[in-house]
Amino acid sequence: MKRLRHRTADEVKRLIGARIRERRTLVEMTLENLSEMIGLSMGQVARYETGETPVDTVTLVRIALALNCSVVSLMADFMEEQPAPALPPDVIEIAHAANAIKNGGLRGAVKQLAVGLAKWEQANGR
Repeated sequence: MKRLRHRTADEVKRLIGARIRERRTLVEMTLENLSEMIGLSMGQVARYETGETPVDTVTLVRIALALNCSVVSLMADFMEEQPAPALPPDVIEIAHAANAIKNGGLRGAVKQLAVGLAKWEQANGR
């Protein structure tokens, strides 16, 4: 079982805001795009990211959906065990495309190709 780390309210606001900004920049989304997607002003989203304003639960869910991540990943700093890092958007797109392949043989071939390319890249230092 994971134990929660004790944090002050200000720390919680700052940490969640930092996670939102980190994820937003990882997926190469602008503040303007995120604010449009969740229906809030850029100023409000910026206040969430700086920890100036606490994020309510419904808004946190909307942000997670817009950023294609889990709410838990935005709150990982409160647990001793960290969840796996978020995947870049292109990797998520590849996974969705592979998942859409219904033919088991074709899906296996795609998997072998990806694994082979990864091994080749590691072996060749690229």
